[in-house]
Amino acid sequence: MPLASSLLSSEVSFHLYADDTQLYISFSTGESNTALEKISNTIESVHRWLSSNHLSLNPSKTEFLIIGNKKQTNKISAVPLCFSNTTVLSTKSARNLGVIFESDLSMSKQIASVSKSAFFCIRQLRLVRSVLDHNTAVLLCNSLVSSKLDFCNSLYINLPKSLINRLQLVQNSLARVIFPSVRSLITYHPLLNDFTDYLLSKVFFSKLQL
Repeated sequence: MPLASSLLSSEVSFHLYADDTQLYISFSTGESNTALEKISNTIESVHRWLSSNHLSLNPSKTEFLIIGNKKQTNKISAVPLCFSNTTVLSTKSARNLGVIFESDLSMSKQIASVSKSAFFCIRQLRLVRSVLDHNTAVLLCNSLVSSKLDFCNSLYINLPKSLINRLQLVQNSLARVIFPSVRSLITYHPLLNDFTDYLLSKVFFSKLQL
């Protein structure tokens, strides 16, 4: 019997990927213990299915995240998930399809990760910029850095300005790599002065392509 068939009989929603299985459930603060018990039972069921098919569940890569505002999460006792004599404690953040989600959905760790990775690429591009023509520089900047800013960028809509400003700095630095001799970025691309406008335009354009 496929794993999906086994999960369909549970009270937990799920997503299946090639090497990853995600379980999730929505609950109120008063139902937290019952909801987490359902998750534990479902994980135990998954573990049994894997074992019967000569596979194994990796406890070190198993994690669970409780998402809610601070007032809600403070009301939930720190109940661990248990399966096959293994205890898994809740985490403050988890990576989902390349995006770091935190318990309060602030996206601060995701933006910090994107900024760090983007600035590393920008530093490398600066080292070779003098030997690149303009078109090649644009191509590399788009593929190595702009792609990081564009990835799942709809999640950044309506975030605090302090977080958006970090992405603004990445974008400005990237523009200076493309136009190293120009100080005023607005001469070449007005949107570079406001990452929020850039973000909205990219999200709107992406939706038009659907």
